[in-house]
Amino acid sequence: MAFYTHRVPVRTSIETLWALLVDKIRHPDRYIDGVEEVEILQESGPLAIERRMHVRSSSHVTAVREQIVADEATHTVLFKLQGDPVFTGWVLNVIHEDGEHLELEYTMHWTPRPGAQVPERDWQGAITRAVEHTREMAEGRDA
Repeated sequence: MAFYTHRVPVRTSIETLWALLVDKIRHPDRYIDGVEEVEILQESGPLAIERRMHVRSSSHVTAVREQIVADEATHTVLFKLQGDPVFTGWVLNVIHEDGEHLELEYTMHWTPRPGAQVPERDWQGAITRAVEHTREMAEGRDA
């Protein structure tokens, strides 16, 4: 599977945008369509956890387990799939700073396992909606 990415300018403070990315670690249901349940499986620190979230798409619920690590110095959050029967890979959330201008970028790279039945889904649309939703939340907080 190819990379899916979406990047947008965000009119907010770095503090507001970073706070949302950190919140998304423990509360993905606020940012990702279809998340019904979240379990924190292990805590390795305030910005490093393993979680399982249950995501509904159509009439099917899938458990997604991830190891998540955030780095405030680089304003990045890495979500690495763990033990998924269909995919291996990661999602990276990055805040880009250029002077006073901020951009938010999400990149998804999930590779199907050999022989896996890959579900039909608009992956680019899902990434785009997630980025746009986070942008709207950030800009709404500073309005």
